Amino acid sequence: MSGFLSLRALRRLGVSLGGKNIQVSKDAILHNPHNITIGNYTRIDAGVVMSASSPISVGDYVHIARNCLFYSGKRIDIRNFVTISAGCKFYGSTDTYDGSCLIGPTIPEKYRNVETGEIVLEDFSSVGTSVVVMPNSIVKTGCVLGASSFLSKTNLEEWTIYAGSPLKEIKPRKRDMIELARQLRNE
Repeated sequence: MSGFLSLRALRRLGVSLGGKNIQVSKDAILHNPHNITIGNYTRIDAGVVMSASSPISVGDYVHIARNCLFYSGKRIDIRNFVTISAGCKFYGSTDTYDGSCLIGPTIPEKYRNVETGEIVLEDFSSVGTSVVVMPNSIVKTGCVLGASSFLSKTNLEEWTIYAGSPLKEIKPRKRDMIELARQLRNE
């Protein structure tokens, strides 16, 4: 017996699917699955929560490890050849905590100040364990965010490794994977 949902079960939930080699754990939680799109050769592990009040799209050759949380405010776009390590959190919206307003989902909107924005993980990006990504953030092509990093509206350079909180540039990243991905797609 497989620990993954069948394609038929995912379609019945309303998830849009690419169709080839899609593995979504039976222990993943998909809120508003009609707002979720999953590409080919993608695996979503146990304990992942996708709360898709707005669209969440997952590209081809993506792995999302255990216990990651995705709360879409506008859109979360996870492109191709992306890896997301265990325990990461992606917040597409967040309250303002400066004391100028009230906080929390039980408070009427007129008393809150919520920042909402897109999150994009471009091709070949990689996110280390326990990373937190806030609204209006882009992880550029080939970027790596090291374990326990924090990304909030930071302008990142492509093909660079970053780590920390505050986020700091560590070093450039090799681009060999572009050719390897081309070879894989041509098999």
